[in-house]
Amino acid sequence: MFDNIRSMAYAFYMQGVFTVAHQLPASALAWYLGSTILWCYVAFFVVLQLLDARSRYIEYRIIRDDLRGHPIGSTDWYRKSKKWMDAQKHAPCRRAATGAAIGDIPWSRRYYRDDLGYRWYHLLPDNFFRRAMTLSYWKAAIFKKYR
Repeated sequence: MFDNIRSMAYAFYMQGVFTVAHQLPASALAWYLGSTILWCYVAFFVVLQLLDARSRYIEYRIIRDDLRGHPIGSTDWYRKSKKWMDAQKHAPCRRAATGAAIGDIPWSRRYYRDDLGYRWYHLLPDNFFRRAMTLSYWKAAIFKKYR
């Protein structure tokens, strides 16, 4: 019936399949394209946030499993907790996941605030603008694996 793509496209054009875009006013077409681009942008960031939350949960599980079996307040618990807290201090979401996994949130907040100097307004990770464009940063931040 159709010997090539061009004749098929021309037949569809003649039937009026592709003429809908030409019948819309320019403002409606711009609104449609703009809203489509906006929804794609929003969907991308929703997926990014879900992957980030998944990675924080995996970090929480790793820390919790490492601290399991050590009673809260023991010397070994403090040593392991400080080791994890020093390793996870670079981002606020990692600090929150570490504090939740340790189980002693007031102690972890005091450690981050008093000993390391982090405050509530430290929202961006340390050296974010230097490290954000590297592949290793995104692998560690979003695509974390459980052990």
